[in-house]
Amino acid sequence: MPDGEYGTLVPFKEEPCQQANGCVEPAIYRCHKCGLLYCLDHASEIDPQRFCIKCLIIDDCKVEETPLVDAEGERHRGRVLRPVGNAFTAENRLIQEMSEDELKVYITQYKIIVRNHEQMVTFARINLAQAEHALLEKRIKTIEGAGGEVIFTSRPKAVKPTPKKKPDAVQALADKLKASGITPEMLQAIIDAKKKKAG
Repeated sequence: MPDGEYGTLVPFKEEPCQQANGCVEPAIYRCHKCGLLYCLDHASEIDPQRFCIKCLIIDDCKVEETPLVDAEGERHRGRVLRPVGNAFTAENRLIQEMSEDELKVYITQYKIIVRNHEQMVTFARINLAQAEHALLEKRIKTIEGAGGEVIFTSRPKAVKPTPKKKPDAVQALADKLKASGITPEMLQAIIDAKKKKAG
């Protein structure tokens, strides 16, 4: 690989691309798998700084996604990612053979890749949302311009009923006595009179 920070396209001694007959574009890197030089047009979409378009394709990087389920069968938030593409096996074999210094360089390189791709994804999502919003506004204007009306509907969120508390028998009795006008003193007098009768 040419000298320079990982992720920076550096001309490889101004040599031509070796990936296709007649390609006159200057090479940017040497493929880590086949060893041939390649230009930007013949770089892998997945990892353009390490592999040519033939040696690392999207189908080799497939990942299976399954729901996150515990041992008791309960489903949780999240997902399980299982790399099934051939590229993962080959790359893992290469990683296991690296020295500590090589691993440090490799980790630094892929941190740069992850950061760059996260920024690309964020940028793409923002632009996508803006474009979808602009398209919606244009469609609304078209409908309204033709004399129509756009009505937005949304389903109301289901409100969970508040569980009713079990009535407190003592409190219920106290409320009834209070409502009937009986004071604590009057209630005590009734109790005392019953005790005298019983005696």
